[in-house]
Amino acid sequence: MSFKKHLSRFVVAAALVTGLCSVGNAQSPPVRHLSFYGMGDWDGDGHLDLVARNAAGDLMLYPGEGRRGYSQTQPIKIGNGWNALSFYGMGDWDGDGHLDLVARNAAGDLMLYPGEGRRGYSQPQPIKIGNGWNALTYYGMGDWDGDGHLDLVGRNAAGDLMLYPGESRRGYSQTQPIKIGNGWNALTYYGMGDWDGDGHVDLVGRNAAGDLMLYPGESRRDYSQTQPVKIGNGW
Repeated sequence: MSFKKHLSRFVVAAALVTGLCSVGNAQSPPVRHLSFYGMGDWDGDGHLDLVARNAAGDLMLYPGEGRRGYSQTQPIKIGNGWNALSFYGMGDWDGDGHLDLVARNAAGDLMLYPGEGRRGYSQPQPIKIGNGWNALTYYGMGDWDGDGHLDLVGRNAAGDLMLYPGESRRGYSQTQPIKIGNGWNALTYYGMGDWDGDGHVDLVGRNAAGDLMLYPGESRRDYSQTQPVKIGNGW
């Protein structure tokens, strides 16, 4: 998904969670104090859904119906204990055709919560797919290297931009993390997606001067050969 589409969907989702749902009616009881997690077809019915965490730490599914208005379906609890986790991303990490959730626990372990394209608790147990993530700042999930598998991108304490290649499986990646940039401790990360429409995932960030900067990707596991491009100011 492109950064522009991702941003617009996030705005729509935020409005739904903080606005429409909070008004409440017979079909949609009032919901407040929600942390928005992601938008995608979680239950596999062809309609975009919202996933969020409530104040009790319950993971809630808000099924979409592909229409303009309140959903006729009540929110569904699909997990618990999420107030002890840091949500990272939503995507088909294991390559089985169903959306999954990726999060970090208090110990810094990277955990995969497999989805099954249904409305309810997942039957597979969470799977540890990494560790040491309490020393990293998570940036985004996407196919950075262009191999067809979702990857993770994060920043370490030194400001290095690190690629954690995915392999569409439920377990640790056999590939070591790869440094693909530096100096990111001086930047504020904004998003990850194909901004320039060339088929490669890019990064967008803001520098200290408030300039919006595009860091073009090249679908490879290395530093980009293309210089950053200023695409906005006053940010």
